[in-house]
This record gives sequence, C-alpha cells and structure tokens, in this order.
Amino acid sequence: MGACETTRLDELRSVVKKATAERPAFELAFEGLGAFPSWTRPRSLWVGLGEGASALTVLAGRLRALLPGPKVFPNAERDREFKAHLTIGRIDGGRALKELQAKAEELGGPGKLVLPKVKVERLALYESIPSPGGSTYSELFASPFRT
Repeated sequence: MGACETTRLDELRSVVKKATAERPAFELAFEGLGAFPSWTRPRSLWVGLGEGASALTVLAGRLRALLPGPKVFPNAERDREFKAHLTIGRIDGGRALKELQAKAEELGGPGKLVLPKVKVERLALYESIPSPGGSTYSELFASPFRT
C-alpha cells in the first residue's frame, strides 16, 4: 500500500476490518518463480500466485476504494495495476547471480515452481523498519476474513 502516516492507523484499521468482513477466507496457490526487473539483472526474487490471486485483486480494489487520498496509496500506486506476488528476497548487486539462476533451474526453472496451497484467514498490516542489515517487519494489526 505504501507509506501511511501513523495518525491514519485507526482509519486504516477500520477500513481493513470492513473489507475483510465482506470477504470469506480463501485458498491461495503459489506458483512461478520470477525476478524483478528481470533474470538478467535481478534486484528481488518473487513467487507468483495462481488460485486465489483474483481474491487478492478484488480485496486490493476494495481497499483502494475505501481509503481515499494519496497518503495511504500514493498516486503512482493508485494508477498501477495490482499484481499479486510474494517477494521472498532481495538481491544485493547480483553477486551470486549465476548461483541464483542455477538454483531456479533446479526448482523447475523460472515460472514453473509450484508450492502447496495455503488458507488465507486474515489480513495483517506490517510496518517495515529499514536498517543497514535489512528491513525488519512488525505486525501492527490483523483482521480475520468472514468465516
């Protein structure tokens, strides 16, 4: 969602509760391994989503509709199409690029990785705290989906 002023956390919590109460829990399938911006110059490694990705797209659209103003969703984020994925790592300067590409081939090659499905029962908001050794993530709150 982007940066959010702490003064808006109560508003955000209320909107997230409303959005999750409207939607049932769902299953999410992870499939496909990719790199951003590309495999030749990767900066981050991600796993794509299959079944359940459309539920996340609908949820993202609902949150965007309920959270007015660029303070929560910067204009650039509002205009960009939502692409559900799971970032699993950041790559520091591509020093181990050949090893990474070899491991990706071992796992079935980019785009072919398939992992077990998971049940998505709640939506959690995390705070990202950057540091020289990498970011730390702290859960601020969570809201369950309708059962």
